[in-house]
Amino acid sequence: MKQEENDKEKDDILLEDPENGSEKVKSKLKCFVIIGICVVAVIIFIVILMTTMKTNEKKKESNEWSDSYKKAEEFVSKLNRTEKVGLLFGTENMRFLYPQYVTEEEKKGLCVGNIDKFKNDKVDFKGMCLQDGPAGIRFVKGTSISWQAALNTASTFNKTLMYLVGKAQGEENKEKGINSFLSPCVNIMRTPQAGRVWEAFGEDPFYSGVCATQIVKGIQDAGVIATIKHFVGNDQETYRHASSSNIDKSPLMDIYVEPFYRPIHEAKVGSVMSCYNAVNNTYCAENKELLTNILRDILDFKGFVVSDWWSIYNNHSDNFNSGLDMNMPGGYSWGEYFGRDKSYWSMLEEYDDSGIIGENRITESATRIIATMYQLNQMENFPETNMFLDTKTEERKKIQRDAATESQILLKNQDDILPLKDIKTIAVIGDGAFERDCINENDFGCVNDTNLVVNGHIPLGYGSGTTDFSYLITPIQGIEELATKKGIKVLKSGKLIYTDETREVKGEKKTVHVSAKEDIDTGVEIAKEADVAIVFVKADSGEEYSVVENSIGDRENLDVWHGGNELIEKIADVNKNIIVVIDAPAVVNVPWLDKVKGVIFSGFPGAESGHAIADILFGEVYPSGHLPYAWGGIDDYGTKITHLVNYSICETGIPYANEYRYEGIDSAGRKDDRPGHDKEQYNYTEGLYVGQRWFNKQKKKPIFPFGFGLTYTNFNYTDLKVSLNKDGLTAEFKVKNVGKVVGQAVPMMFLTFPDSVKDYPEHIFKGFDKIELQPNEVKTITIFADDHALSYFNVEQNKYVRVKDGKIKVFIAENGDPEQVILKDEIDSKF
Repeated sequence: MKQEENDKEKDDILLEDPENGSEKVKSKLKCFVIIGICVVAVIIFIVILMTTMKTNEKKKESNEWSDSYKKAEEFVSKLNRTEKVGLLFGTENMRFLYPQYVTEEEKKGLCVGNIDKFKNDKVDFKGMCLQDGPAGIRFVKGTSISWQAALNTASTFNKTLMYLVGKAQGEENKEKGINSFLSPCVNIMRTPQAGRVWEAFGEDPFYSGVCATQIVKGIQDAGVIATIKHFVGNDQETYRHASSSNIDKSPLMDIYVEPFYRPIHEAKVGSVMSCYNAVNNTYCAENKELLTNILRDILDFKGFVVSDWWSIYNNHSDNFNSGLDMNMPGGYSWGEYFGRDKSYWSMLEEYDDSGIIGENRITESATRIIATMYQLNQMENFPETNMFLDTKTEERKKIQRDAATESQILLKNQDDILPLKDIKTIAVIGDGAFERDCINENDFGCVNDTNLVVNGHIPLGYGSGTTDFSYLITPIQGIEELATKKGIKVLKSGKLIYTDETREVKGEKKTVHVSAKEDIDTGVEIAKEADVAIVFVKADSGEEYSVVENSIGDRENLDVWHGGNELIEKIADVNKNIIVVIDAPAVVNVPWLDKVKGVIFSGFPGAESGHAIADILFGEVYPSGHLPYAWGGIDDYGTKITHLVNYSICETGIPYANEYRYEGIDSAGRKDDRPGHDKEQYNYTEGLYVGQRWFNKQKKKPIFPFGFGLTYTNFNYTDLKVSLNKDGLTAEFKVKNVGKVVGQAVPMMFLTFPDSVKDYPEHIFKGFDKIELQPNEVKTITIFADDHALSYFNVEQNKYVRVKDGKIKVFIAENGDPEQVILKDEIDSKF
């Protein structure tokens, strides 16, 4: 009724004064038009604003390095030549090992690499500290977390946890005033014999790059420069200073350079470390093809390149001209303090004066170093160096324990013997379960003048990638802690039986432990009395500079140490419920596999070792670790390391350390006259076929395939859908926990490129996820392979090329065995 009255009123107004009414209508129309224009304008403005914001975000992302370089160029412009050269090489040469050279102020701790501070009337440079990883901060008297090995971190297949590990390590470094953490290592496991495999992420180039990216993001989000290493081909320790890794361009790029790609592009890693060996007969530190043509031009790396320690041997100006930016630690060699004037690069100014190098090249390297420090906000308010500041917080201990636990790999679980249940007595057997006799001497494998045997539990390998422990939870401690709570009796046997010799040690006759065997008799006796026998076996490896248990870094064979195989065989004769726990760098021989019910590969779990192992044994945490490599016998892989020296003495009779060098004359005419020999030639004849790829090509079954790892439940996979666009390939599917307990599934995606990509491996790893599922829970999983994952290095075009012209085959599985594929599909590679 009211609406009708309003309409009548409007009509009356119009009848009384048509002109006036018309004007009012026009006025209203004009208002509507103006409002409409304003609305359209606002919409356009919002669209432009959003587009601008996105553009600015992309611009900001692409300009992050350029902004840092602008600041660095201004800073470096205020330096004279001598000051610029001072940024390019270390001065300490590890003198913290020689107390007579260390001042009271320096007793706070010296870095393994150090750039001196300086001040002029325009700038005040606070110096730069570089320190070892990747398993934690080295040479700090146990004041930092002793983390698990990087290979253990890789075994978690948990990207979030990897980031948290990197972030916590970065925070520790920053609190101690360390600018650059020498981590992570991404050298590929061509063979499990290689001494430093535990420092890296396994055999797969894609997966190694993903792991490194997460670690680098964590370290650098904490404000510390990550250093990805060793570029490239340092894949064994034997003759690493005097050998050439000879690699064709395709495998060089798609296997050995590939792990560096993602950390550079996705994590903007600040530093790359060159390696000791040569590649294609040119040493890495002076290899322009590697350091400039590949690293700078193809990978577009923006940070600085630092040498591995004492990896500059000859052609000292050539390495600088080839693209090396920083010489570390500065002196000639390990074992003596030489000081600044004894550095090879102390001659850079002389080289410049004589025209061998140019000052522009000096400026370029100085600018790269300072730009990286700006990139990580280190040029102002960075903490003063204090290596002995305690950074072991409870939160970091928990992250280490979580990572160590999640890295435990269940390889066998016959009759569901694990988790332990309904038992009254456990026998813990084997030296590897018990305390060491030298907690703080891990750097040299707990070996000293009178004990050449590594005894007790091994939580890490030896060399520059390890740490000194302030505490270590051994397996026996972790087991007894939980067994006591559950009312289970623990029987123990962990003594080694030594073989001794009388030797002259530092001028005195002393008894020396030269070898050892497990105490088999005692182990057998207690195994007879137990419901379950848990047998610990071990092996170790590390860097070449120290001979440990007759190994120079690399392992001569894959047997466990101290007669561990015989120990297991004898225990199996008296107890059918055996669980074997293996602490080792990677693969070991398992001739007893059919005689035991359970096998856990523990690897090197770090300080919380015992808690991690016990939590899995008793079911406090369900296992979810997976192998980042294929597990086979020593002769099953595409290559094998043959020792060319007889342990500590060479065939010539010259001590190993002295024989390890070689002759060379640099381009300035300075002769390196230390004794040595020509480079050994290591030909990478397996090409693109490393690890699981080699097994697939040879149609050979490994003992355990890449990605293998059991849980205490099972999963069902259904409904695979695959799509492709310019950004990459997406696989979507459902996963259901069909067991009775919670578990973490690790679905993996493998691809076979079209036939148009000639002579390329099939079934290559390109994506994964990790998800927790309750019993009967179903989740939809999406795995994405980006543009680079769908690319290969085209040698003719000298660049990465996206696959096209044909079908991409897609496989979903729980490991790398092509015969164990669960879901599969294919899609046209064109988009």
